[in-house]
Amino acid sequence: MSTTICNKNSNDEGARPYKCRDYGTKLSLNLQHFRRDGRFCDIDLISGKTKVKAHRVVLAASCAYFDAMFNVGLEESQKRHVSLPSVPPDILPMIIDFMYTGEIVIDKATVQHLMIAADMLQLRELVTGCGEYLRRELHPSNALGIFRYVLIIIIIYLCLNRVYKRDVDMTINTYSIACKCYYFSE
Repeated sequence: MSTTICNKNSNDEGARPYKCRDYGTKLSLNLQHFRRDGRFCDIDLISGKTKVKAHRVVLAASCAYFDAMFNVGLEESQKRHVSLPSVPPDILPMIIDFMYTGEIVIDKATVQHLMIAADMLQLRELVTGCGEYLRRELHPSNALGIFRYVLIIIIIYLCLNRVYKRDVDMTINTYSIACKCYYFSE
């Protein structure tokens, strides 16, 4: 492991802080190994027939959704398992792996489900990653499809945040106009 000496003020003459640059990586790898082996896991996340073991502290440190779930006295804070039916079963392990590693493979088959689930879980870093993927993949041949997807996300967001009916109607109307223009031009 490589080290770095930090120049912080200290009351003791000659005392110097020490920081191991690789310590965070070591910790992350150990947590991944613990999860893989089922060691110290204290929660099962369930979607369909998929069950993923995890550590509450890692989930809570990774995203506000789990932090709130485990801290505000919700029923799930006392249970050994949490059901996440709105996260597709094949997406759940990918998201939990991301929470442990900060790494994920995003492709056209998973980007939409990943983005929706990451947004629901308030995992902003993954939402950003999905947005960057969509931006890189934007091409005239798929622009309308991506536009449709973004509008659907906006509608879901507006509905979940209990906006006024007129705002939802306006968004749906804009989407309908865009679709008519697209189909008329074909």
